[in-house]
Amino acid sequence: MMNLAHEIIFEILSRLPIESVLRCRSVCKLWYNLGYDSYFIHLHQSKSMKQPPRLVFDRFKENSDIASNLVMVNREEGDYKFREIPLMGFNSDELQVGRRFEIVGSCNGFLCLTFGINFSPSCLYNPITREVMMLPQTDVALRGIPLLNYGFGFDSFHNKYKVVGVFKTFGEILTVGESRWRKLEFPRTVIENDDPRSRSLFLDGIIFWFIEGYEYEILALDIESEKFWTINCPPPKENNYRGNLIEIDGFLAIIDYEYVWPSESKFRSMDVWLVKGSKTIGFSFSVTTYDMSGLHYATARGEVLVMAKLDRDTFLLASELDEGIHINRCSIFLYSPVKQYLSVLGIWESDLQTHWMVPTLKSLMAAIDT
Repeated sequence: MMNLAHEIIFEILSRLPIESVLRCRSVCKLWYNLGYDSYFIHLHQSKSMKQPPRLVFDRFKENSDIASNLVMVNREEGDYKFREIPLMGFNSDELQVGRRFEIVGSCNGFLCLTFGINFSPSCLYNPITREVMMLPQTDVALRGIPLLNYGFGFDSFHNKYKVVGVFKTFGEILTVGESRWRKLEFPRTVIENDDPRSRSLFLDGIIFWFIEGYEYEILALDIESEKFWTINCPPPKENNYRGNLIEIDGFLAIIDYEYVWPSESKFRSMDVWLVKGSKTIGFSFSVTTYDMSGLHYATARGEVLVMAKLDRDTFLLASELDEGIHINRCSIFLYSPVKQYLSVLGIWESDLQTHWMVPTLKSLMAAIDT
């Protein structure tokens, strides 16, 4: 293989998973330089985009809020593999001991992270190359005014990444690479980011939030034009309550939950609303109801949160454990309501925020400068 033309070698290696590419870099100098070759990086990224994306979420150190690892979920040989990725590449000033972190969003293999409670988004991070790009803090956050929510997206028309910070009555937006945040007038107040169900979702150039006090409405922000509009949603069915926004098969999805009251541990069913359409042609909603009654024995403590749908009938779920001092302690498991299949993956310290991503070797600086 070493006698093959470089173009042929690149074509072969570009078809490998990114973990295999990283291992191959130790073979020789030519292969080591794969991580710096813009042609190969673009080639590998274009092929990776055709593969199922990975799921990534955060994990804290045991019994603490200290930033620890990212967890990446990948399907291999018909089974789901969990790979822990240490938070590395930060210096001591950027990642202080004891500072809690959250994933604000994910775009093109880059994560937007925030450290500390009510802090503005702090950095962009490539968990594969461990490259970090620190972001300027907003003037408002520096004055101690807490942020309620966040957003992170990619403006494909201008080829720019943008970060949104949401305050009580207004917001600010940063075009990554610029030094100043700009004011962004929010027409409605979004739900505060104190619960996994309240967090934003970026999909196809749009950031979505639930509107505070109106569980039947979603606020949408076009990341290119920086214009807002609302989506009117069907109400939850009787005895259900509105849950969270996730992405399913490339579509926006709303998850509603039904419990047997007064015992919240008895999870009876969930409705998955797929939202299809656009602002121009309008939106349609289709609902699928899943029987989840077989779960209550395995999740006897705390409510259940749907983190993601992994394939046609398998969901990644989490149940917060009410154990007093164990804040954010969760049981994370796979469940198929169709096959009645349950696989408990473990009990972790997590903030329960998941994002789909396609891992990339691309440099943050190169992505910002293009």
